Amino acid sequence: MEALVFFVFFGLYIFIRVLMGGGESAWEKQRKFYKEGLQLFKNKHLEEAKAYFELAVKKRPYDGFNYVLLGEIAYLQNEPERALGYGQRALRMDNTHWQTHLLMAKSFYSIERHDEAFQNAKNAAWFGRESAEAQFWLGKLLLEKGEVSSALTHLSKAYKLGEEDAGPILKSLRYSSDL
Repeated sequence: MEALVFFVFFGLYIFIRVLMGGGESAWEKQRKFYKEGLQLFKNKHLEEAKAYFELAVKKRPYDGFNYVLLGEIAYLQNEPERALGYGQRALRMDNTHWQTHLLMAKSFYSIERHDEAFQNAKNAAWFGRESAEAQFWLGKLLLEKGEVSSALTHLSKAYKLGEEDAGPILKSLRYSSDL
């Protein structure tokens, strides 16, 4: 009898879950929503990706991810001030996304505001502990500040996580420390 009641309620639960959300998590829905735009961005079709994410902002005005991608596109188009504007909008919505802090770090670095770039790179590395790119940028900025041992730590982590650009820097640092 208990088994029958269990299966009835379990069936009802599955039915309601499928009805309410198609059985997909919020992350899966977001990934599907952005799939086309992310593919355009990945393939470096920046103008089409920009148009896609500008439309996405109209559909989802409170989703910081749209602004991060628009900022990345602006950064790649050598418009760091505009990228900063998009980054600031995304930060107002959620200041815990490492991608937003990384965008801000790269943009501040481009306009030679190194203190702000360093602070945002620290935040990016903190929130994105498993992000090779965030670790790489923090290591790069630490190296410029003269903090070689900390830079080595972050660059090594970036390399282990797959950031190939960290390899030559690490190699040159290790050779210079052997002298």
